[in-house]
Amino acid sequence: KNCVYFLRTTSGTVHTPSSMEDADKTMVKYFDYGLLNGHTLHLLANTLNKVYNPLLTYQNDVEEPDASEPQRASSSKSGNKKDDSQTEKKPEETEEEKRNEKRRQHELELRVILRDEFLIQLQKFLNQIGLTLRQLEGEVRLELPPQFDVTKLVRSNKDAIEHAESVVYKWNGEIREALERELKKTPQTTGPLGEIDWWRERNISLSSLFEQTKQEHVEQVLEKLELAENAAPSSFRDTRTDLSKYYLEAKDNVNVIPKQSILG
Repeated sequence: KNCVYFLRTTSGTVHTPSSMEDADKTMVKYFDYGLLNGHTLHLLANTLNKVYNPLLTYQNDVEEPDASEPQRASSSKSGNKKDDSQTEKKPEETEEEKRNEKRRQHELELRVILRDEFLIQLQKFLNQIGLTLRQLEGEVRLELPPQFDVTKLVRSNKDAIEHAESVVYKWNGEIREALERELKKTPQTTGPLGEIDWWRERNISLSSLFEQTKQEHVEQVLEKLELAENAAPSSFRDTRTDLSKYYLEAKDNVNVIPKQSILG
């Protein structure tokens, strides 16, 4: 869906324009505006990646304290002493300058530490957005076809049974394909954190997939087909058993591996 946004760029009162012409001239002084016509999460990720992340990184490099700066200042002062002894400052003033310089360096170091921590958290947030997008775009939905009536699934209604059978086999194939894709994935980074993120992502993916197989309409179709002595439910339940095994493995590792890393 298209969405028009307005972003306030100044503080204070916005005066009511007297006409449309006046609004066209004055409103741009108070607001930025634009049109969002893509996926909101994609837009958010692109904005953070291409605007705020580089901006903060650049400022981080600019503001990083230079350890050699006090030495240069000290050297400069020594040179000035040799050139002009009359400009030598009082000991009290020199000590005050040193304290101010140390305080300034300390504040700058704290700002850099805070900014680094913020950048780390920002990257984690971007990773989570990417994970969410992958889940939304690749999610399997076990839905019934339009106008599908579960109450008509009786042994005597062969057309309805065959239709339901094809639906279940379709579900089964989609689950198998999604499971195979997930099992082929490998950690994107090395080390314990990469492994933890990998198991966490697998847990989220398989959890969503497993919950799909337990929906009420899925169980109803399986039960009706079993009463009709159809083979499709057996194949589906075998697939769900395999899915459950990998899902529980991922769920356990999400809880166990971080504790092992801490103890180790």
